[in-house]
Amino acid sequence: MSEREAKRIRQACQNCRRKKTRCSGERPTCAFCARLQQACIYDDFSFSVDGERPYLSRQQHQLQTTYSHATGSASIDAGSTSSQDVALSARVAMLESQLNLLNNTGRGNLFLPMDGPQIQQSTWRTPSSLASSQSFTSLPSLTVLESLTDTYFQYCHSQPYVYFTEESFRRRLLANALPSWLLLAFVATACRFSEDPFFQGRHEEAVESYADAGWSEIHEKVFSQDDFMNVHTVQAVNMLAVIDFTAGKNQRGWVKIGLSVRFAEALNLSSEPDPALSMWLQEEHRWTFWSVYLLDRLVSCSPQHKPAIQDTDCTLDLPRQPTGSQHADGHGTRIKLASLHNRTNSAAEIDQAGHLILVASALGRVQKYSLRSAGSQYAYPPWDFRSEFASINTTLMTFESRSPLVWARIDTVLDETSLVAAENGTTAETMGILCFSHALYFTCQCILNHPFLTHRALSSQKEAVPFTFVRSTLLASRENAVKLTLLLQYLLRKRVCLTSFLGYSAVCAGVIHRLFMRDCDITIQDTSRRMYDLTLQFLLEAPVRWQNYRRMEEALSAFDPEAEATAYLVNPKSLAKLTSHPNAEEMCSLLDYSWMSDQAANTKKTSSSTAQTAPPPPPQDTRLQDWTSVSTVDSSEHHSAGHEQPFNVDIDALLAMGLDLEELSRVNSNTGGSSDWSQL
Repeated sequence: MSEREAKRIRQACQNCRRKKTRCSGERPTCAFCARLQQACIYDDFSFSVDGERPYLSRQQHQLQTTYSHATGSASIDAGSTSSQDVALSARVAMLESQLNLLNNTGRGNLFLPMDGPQIQQSTWRTPSSLASSQSFTSLPSLTVLESLTDTYFQYCHSQPYVYFTEESFRRRLLANALPSWLLLAFVATACRFSEDPFFQGRHEEAVESYADAGWSEIHEKVFSQDDFMNVHTVQAVNMLAVIDFTAGKNQRGWVKIGLSVRFAEALNLSSEPDPALSMWLQEEHRWTFWSVYLLDRLVSCSPQHKPAIQDTDCTLDLPRQPTGSQHADGHGTRIKLASLHNRTNSAAEIDQAGHLILVASALGRVQKYSLRSAGSQYAYPPWDFRSEFASINTTLMTFESRSPLVWARIDTVLDETSLVAAENGTTAETMGILCFSHALYFTCQCILNHPFLTHRALSSQKEAVPFTFVRSTLLASRENAVKLTLLLQYLLRKRVCLTSFLGYSAVCAGVIHRLFMRDCDITIQDTSRRMYDLTLQFLLEAPVRWQNYRRMEEALSAFDPEAEATAYLVNPKSLAKLTSHPNAEEMCSLLDYSWMSDQAANTKKTSSSTAQTAPPPPPQDTRLQDWTSVSTVDSSEHHSAGHEQPFNVDIDALLAMGLDLEELSRVNSNTGGSSDWSQL
């Protein structure tokens, strides 16, 4: 190598070297990087560090690049021959063992700056540099990353998305075998919940900065490198889509959601992975796709949007409970979603993870039937056993038949389940998926039986509407709204991590409570009012920092339906006769997850402009508990911290709503005749 060539390489930044573009060499940002608004990184330490020879770093770089190619290709290339698959699997295993060897013999060199087509790792920063740094544009130190890994698997994993197996993620993190853009998305997801001093008082800034940095790197590579796309790309984009959507950046969020779906399709993730791969790689393949599927379903709770992934396109097996390294042992029957719909297999053969996908599938059908369709387009009226309404109910009852929670005492069941899961070492995974799947079930029931949506569906019916159908539908809407509210209050009282979609669930329940505050029955009015207040309390005091919760609380608080029309709407004798409702447009908006999230940014601007005149909000306890301590955290602890005790709800009022008499009588006797709702 000539002296001139060596000098040029030393002066060029990583981006210019990769693009083979003339680099101007300005510090800290060259002209090329400034024009593209991307991070400019120079390899100042690429030749020697602390006097150590560089050959180990180069050898590791070569191994990791090969490893990334191998695992990426192995995860997505379903068209390879079986002999190639076996060879590739063996090669991956060999590379893993060599990386572990490098990790044991030369850990000090594992975190040197490297550049390559698959892995571009930023320099690990020391604690002294962290204190002086004021930006979150590059990866933090390894110590902070390890702390964030603990945070992620404690609060984000299985809430409800699953992308990694914990053991393999930690191994790859220590081996420096994860691409920087994936780590940036990972950090942006986890730092929201971190108690690390590195993020103290700057959580939202850190989330936004890391998310932007990760997206900039992905955006650059996806249009410049043909071999860039792999499972990690889908994982990162999906995580970034959640961040944008909950922050009120809907346009950016929809772009990322669309890309994650298209990337998953391009990689054929909807089909079974190569059986020659290791079991943990196969399970990450499945869970990554189903996480994209889940997000696609959740954000499509809107009259304006529909899911991009159809159930008929999902030919891979349902995921299994992510219980660490033991969850991918290859044993047991694998079940597909289609086999549950056509009843080839029973729901008894799947675990909570499979049930979550089943109810998410039902949510997609509920969205189409209740939010985006007119009743006249269906051949059969909803009370006909051949109707789409009846078919959706059948799927939901299939979930209910396997549920330990739907009509049981929420506190007791969840406390007992958490103790059993703790003994098995699967607390976070089990409880996260169990609670969210049931919240999703109750949300489906609230939308399917929503008084306003029921009226809209029946208004186009030419046949006479059976009174018993309307009565049972209104009763189902109240029952499920109450159970959903009680579940959310349990999560609030226990101060455990909450997924962002639960805010939408709270609004669905709150709107139903608000409508039944116009019921002619005084007891139902009173109970609905108290339940409505509990949904607002959840949105105000949830121990997370989701920006769209504020907008949801404001929209629900402002909802004041016209009294006379609403009284007709919640009366089974008059619902079908009601011609129109003056608050129809507002109710449609309150059922639009996208609309409520999109307003979060506007809410932030409005609240900042009125901050000088409005009194400061009271301090809130945002401490998070993990599921391992869920059964030992009592609501009285938070009463002493400044929280009001939950409302008392009259048992007779709940009986009037049609809830189970035997259950409520047992609760009343066990509590000495008290009427504390929290005992349900």
